[in-house]
Amino acid sequence: MSDEFDDALALQEHSLKVDLTNRKPEGPGPRGYCLECGDEDVGGRRWCSAKCARDWERREVQRLGR
Repeated sequence: MSDEFDDALALQEHSLKVDLTNRKPEGPGPRGYCLECGDEDVGGRRWCSAKCARDWERREVQRLGR
């Protein structure tokens, strides 16, 4: 029979698994160009726009099979 400690531990382990499964891909650091469209005017960022960031993330999630 489990006690409150065992139940809390099981819930914590489950929450960690869910969080790790749902985390967003971090990706590489800035390269001097947009990682999605290749635009060179990104000012030290990884993407030129929020749209490119979302598109890159969507592609990475599909590539990783999540």
